[in-house]
Amino acid sequence: MAWTAQEYLDRMAQTRSAHLKNIDTTGKRIQGIYAQAAKELARRAALAKDGSLTKRWQEDYQKALEQRVAQMRIELGNTVTGAMRKSARLPGETIEGWLDDALAMCGAEGSFSGVFSRTPDEALRVLLDGRMYRDGKSLSRRIWHLTDQLQGNIEEIVAQGIAQKRSALNIARDLEAYVNPKAKMPISWLKLYPDIPFDRQIDYNAQRLARTAINHAYWAANVETAMQNPFCTAIHWQLSPSHYERQVARFGEDVCDTYASHDEGLGRGNYPIKNVPMPHAQCLCAQYQVVPELDDVADRLSKWVDGGADPALDKAFGAWRLEHGFVKNKYMENFDGLYVTSPATPNSVMVRKAADLYSRVSNDFPALKETLQVIGFGAENGCGFASNGHMFLSLDNEVWKDETTLADYFEKAKTSGHTRNASDPMFILAHELGHALDNTLALKRIGAKGQLTAQQADVFGKAKAENRKLALQAAFGTEYIDDEQIEQIAAELGDRSLEDPEELIAQATAMWYYGEGDHPIADAVMNMLREEL
Repeated sequence: MAWTAQEYLDRMAQTRSAHLKNIDTTGKRIQGIYAQAAKELARRAALAKDGSLTKRWQEDYQKALEQRVAQMRIELGNTVTGAMRKSARLPGETIEGWLDDALAMCGAEGSFSGVFSRTPDEALRVLLDGRMYRDGKSLSRRIWHLTDQLQGNIEEIVAQGIAQKRSALNIARDLEAYVNPKAKMPISWLKLYPDIPFDRQIDYNAQRLARTAINHAYWAANVETAMQNPFCTAIHWQLSPSHYERQVARFGEDVCDTYASHDEGLGRGNYPIKNVPMPHAQCLCAQYQVVPELDDVADRLSKWVDGGADPALDKAFGAWRLEHGFVKNKYMENFDGLYVTSPATPNSVMVRKAADLYSRVSNDFPALKETLQVIGFGAENGCGFASNGHMFLSLDNEVWKDETTLADYFEKAKTSGHTRNASDPMFILAHELGHALDNTLALKRIGAKGQLTAQQADVFGKAKAENRKLALQAAFGTEYIDDEQIEQIAAELGDRSLEDPEELIAQATAMWYYGEGDHPIADAVMNMLREEL
């Protein structure tokens, strides 16, 4: 079979289609969140007796409103973050499949599945905490702003409705009409509420935020994957098929036309990987990696898996080649059932410290011994699953080179506010072991060991979401936390615990082992893990 560049482009087109479908599905889910909130707020207002619509009732309703808006924040945050993660996985999965095709052409058994599994997390982290944006606002702050504005307008509708002596039923209808994204403006709205413009698409800003965040997640993950893909030579900017009709014909050319015609010697529309522009809000243009013909990729891979010298492939896929047994592991040591592995001999002191902490945590939580048996010193810190389904921890050789480099890395984390109330750099490994405990509980919840079936993989993320709900229930008595409780989490565990739903348990674990002073949230979360595991 002749492999051509067009087949790669067809693969990328399918990936882009899945990404756009994800955006569309998320928009519908956001509509559902607003519609459900509208029903619940209206139902509560309608239950009141007209004679009870007093200042006291208004205050009670405001408290209920605060709780419902706090719940909306969590629902919106989880929906957008989940969709961002889904789109962020697509570029890596696409390149993995493309590499698998090349590997099959070599006649070698194996799969690149999971090679880029940590890439989405790294790409998402800088988006979620706002580091990629000029204003520095995190996703959670942007959602707070949207819902705060909504809450304020609802409070005004209630206050003005009471002042005008409208019935509870009429106020309820006004509230549902205002919050429900599918509602039409009542004829009397401007007369009744002249200071509160009726937004015919009240969920528009939330959907716009979601579309932009998901698109940026896809873009950022594509860039990160390209940087790790030794076969990628540039990233191409491709105008959307509807760009002329949507933009040029109506308003003239925009910045995307400039990007698509850019040429600095790599070809028209091609950018050096680190310099590809970020898409503007609601941009529908596509970016894809520029790669060689698959025949050439297969030829290069074939020589390398047979032991040939290729420094670029060694750097990108060295650990993968070791795992698949194409070359003998240069370093592996067993510490009471824990295997520590590396392409080169790591610092023995740091290996011992890592093994000792694993032993401490696994003694506290014996279930961990059944799911985690490998710590690898390689290119990054993280917790993930190998293609054979076994969980492993990865420690960055540069960070863990010695105690000084580890301490420097930890100090930067504290300076940024990601971590607070801790002084021991082993906090970093405890955090990754927290991810392993989270995964272990999720695996127990779905009854899985080793390689996950497709069905188990689909529900694994949902199981981890349930873990977070249990953690919040243990710490606060509710899974729907408000602004004050969010601030408590940040003050005790650091900002990183709020960047992503998966970070809460990991950061609580690290705080439990290495935190300074009182840490009641971490204590509650860890007690929950003890009971569940």
